[in-house]
Amino acid sequence: MGAALWNCTSRDPSSTEANGGAAAGIGGVAGSSGSPSDGGVAGNQAGSAGTGGVAGTAGNGTGGALGGGSAANDAGAPSEGGMGGSMGGEAGAGGAADGGAAGSGDADADFAGLCGQGWASNGAAPRPTLRGNITPQVDSAGNWSFSFGRYRFVVAALHGARIIEFSLDGVNLIDATAGSTFWPSPQQAYPWPPPAQIDTAAYAAQSDATSLTLTSDVAKAIGLSVRKRFQVNAQSGVVSIDYHLINESTLSASWAPWEVTRVRAGGYTFAPKGPGNRIITQDSFQYPLPMTLLPPAPAAAGIEWLNYPSLKLTRDNYIAEFDGAEGWLAHANRFGKALLPALFVKSFSDAPDAGLPTNQAEIQLWTSGTANPKLIEVEQQGAEQTLLPGEALDWTVHWFACELPSSSILSAGNAELALLARAHAVPP
Repeated sequence: MGAALWNCTSRDPSSTEANGGAAAGIGGVAGSSGSPSDGGVAGNQAGSAGTGGVAGTAGNGTGGALGGGSAANDAGAPSEGGMGGSMGGEAGAGGAADGGAAGSGDADADFAGLCGQGWASNGAAPRPTLRGNITPQVDSAGNWSFSFGRYRFVVAALHGARIIEFSLDGVNLIDATAGSTFWPSPQQAYPWPPPAQIDTAAYAAQSDATSLTLTSDVAKAIGLSVRKRFQVNAQSGVVSIDYHLINESTLSASWAPWEVTRVRAGGYTFAPKGPGNRIITQDSFQYPLPMTLLPPAPAAAGIEWLNYPSLKLTRDNYIAEFDGAEGWLAHANRFGKALLPALFVKSFSDAPDAGLPTNQAEIQLWTSGTANPKLIEVEQQGAEQTLLPGEALDWTVHWFACELPSSSILSAGNAELALLARAHAVPP
């Protein structure tokens, strides 16, 4: 049986929630019908969900089928009837929109960090409403943290505002030393390494009850400063990062945003392949990193997979660069000493291949066969923009992680793993 992927929904205070059904997803069973209450017809039979999934029970509720949609009427599809909701069923096409979610009293239960919980199948989940943010806390080392349920998210304000922890049950999914950083692109536009003001120096911090904002000094060598704003949704487990790249020079300049996230080498890194086919001129010291397109062309909707366990890397500086699609990039592995099977998904606005800087690509993966520790850089870039003096480029990336239902789905090309990643990508 496949994973159950549930619909993420915000609670409407006008709806009364009770007796929700099973979640819509892959391989489940149809739930039973519910009874109406003030808001329309509950229906005669449970509806079937598409692609082998299930429709939950229609559920009671004042707003249950309000707005014209009958809940799970006559075994209709979820678009015609009711779809199983997060911790309970959503009732009716009109019910979800106008009457609120019908479901069990558990609809507002804490997110438990399980893949598929609180999300709809096939990427149909709406962008989570960023409610329930917690107040960031700072320690004596200048590290700011958010703690929510099984999760901890930490940013080192005094070290380039790098993200140094995104953990589940204390198991860090990223490399704590190198962390995740933000660079301007293209790399060829400035001497290497990136300016310290942006990459490694201290950022000024400002926080409130719901967010943390960190601002760099001006990197005068390239006329840029960076501002990063972090928010955490404690209910859905989504971390949202707003990057602002500001032109501090007196001249117009063209730049693109670039997030570089380091994870310990291993596991499977993957993203949908887009239609772009630009030629990347690699530096003489970089070697192609083998990727596998599954399903292979001419099949549609192929995903590029980095099957790290299958590789034998004997040299330094391996890189893969390609046009992405759908706006997400994922990494899955058994993490930490506990070998926790987990999925880490970054989502962002898909950038057209033609909009990237010369010699750059939307998705970039880097690793080394000689470095210690061995890392994979899981990178994505946004579209290049021309900034007038004082203008800022704005770019948002959403992070999400969850515990996989089983280690058995950790393999290149695994359909269930790909479906979970797609379902947990936050639409722009």
